Amino acid sequence: MKLSVRFSLILLAAFILLCSCSGESAEIIPEFDTAAGDSFNYNGMEIVFLSDTPLFFRYEDFTPSYDAIMKRIKEVEKKYNCKIIYNSTGSLESLVTSAAVSADRICDAIFMDGLPFRNLSAGGYLLDFSAYSDIIDINDSFRWGTKNVLEICSANGHLYGVTPAAWVDKLAPYYFLVVTNNDIVMKNGYPHPHEFYENGTWNRSVFAEMVSTCADLERNIYGIDTSNGFIGRMAVYSDGIGLVDNSSATSRSTWHSSLVQYDLQWAADFIAANSEYITQDGESYDKFVEGNSAMALPAIHHFCRKIIYTTAMESYSLMPFPCSDAVEPGTCGGFFSTGLDTISLPVFTTNERETATVINDIFAPMDGNESSDALDSYYISNVFFSSTDLEIYKKCMANTRYNYWVEGANAPLENIINNVISGKYTPSQAIDAYIETADEYIINIIVPNEEGLKEYFTN
Repeated sequence: MKLSVRFSLILLAAFILLCSCSGESAEIIPEFDTAAGDSFNYNGMEIVFLSDTPLFFRYEDFTPSYDAIMKRIKEVEKKYNCKIIYNSTGSLESLVTSAAVSADRICDAIFMDGLPFRNLSAGGYLLDFSAYSDIIDINDSFRWGTKNVLEICSANGHLYGVTPAAWVDKLAPYYFLVVTNNDIVMKNGYPHPHEFYENGTWNRSVFAEMVSTCADLERNIYGIDTSNGFIGRMAVYSDGIGLVDNSSATSRSTWHSSLVQYDLQWAADFIAANSEYITQDGESYDKFVEGNSAMALPAIHHFCRKIIYTTAMESYSLMPFPCSDAVEPGTCGGFFSTGLDTISLPVFTTNERETATVINDIFAPMDGNESSDALDSYYISNVFFSSTDLEIYKKCMANTRYNYWVEGANAPLENIINNVISGKYTPSQAIDAYIETADEYIINIIVPNEEGLKEYFTN
């Protein structure tokens, strides 16, 4: 396990330096209001964060974000008279589960991706955040994530964590948005892609035409950098098809809908007609980043950072995956599986309220980005090329949700898609083969979690 104690060392070094320079004892701990019952004096308590990444809260060392958090850490340590330690390990799950059995306090808070979070929350290794609602306002979606995003932070109807939504570069994940290389698209006679979006003319016919027209296989340029499976998924999700159909007395999968059959058939036909223009490179997207594909279909949360610095294109644009003519124009939807930073408290911490208080202060918005407008301006200036990109991301993100990938609930849906686009089954045959299993996940896992999660939110 890699351990980092940089914060304690920094404070110690500062103390030694001040003493050696002045020749006198230097007061580095602030005065506290003892009349208030020492409620803000933690008497030097160590509050330990354990993470699955050696990167400081997943930021590169000595970047502006890193520096901002270091400053915040020092402020919080001074405010509460505590020491904050950040440790990381490549074996987070096993360490936490072992510590829970032995009651060994190895940390007070955990900062991790959604995958280990799902496993630990379902196993009962994390504390329910309802006990700290007077400290951490989970209804503050700007700071802690929207309800649909926080579904990944819940299990068995309980909320076990939040996400640092107000910190820069912590975009919630979204699978999948279309990203266009505007140089290639516009050189092939198309207007700026956002014109289709703004005029309400972005549809599957335009999309399909663009994929084939913009490809130039002699120059090794593809129409779209993605895989057949991702196209199949978005053919369904972009029409607003979610997971649970609550329209009848018994909840069941929305994939019973005839619209799903329509979308799956469209995907199969599209792939058959355009297979040579699709890279089939899955989630690498190297061809797009290198300027050898007109479009890509990526999970957007990290991808924009990956391509914003490339010199292979002058600009790119985000577009929703086009919906079908069977739904209202502009309909969008999607899903996410993991790729989300979460904050939680393990069951073995002995300082839960102090830790929750420190979490509330540390994960406040970074200086200069205290409002949603300021954070939006940051993303427009540093991640996207225009306000329309951000608008599209936000609109699509509002209609997405966790797909219960860790629990396996997406597996029958993936089987439906893969069997249709491979030509093995017709849409109706594939749905008949796997929909019963999908319904079982809905009834046994997803609906109980949905119902419990409602109790945490007042809006």
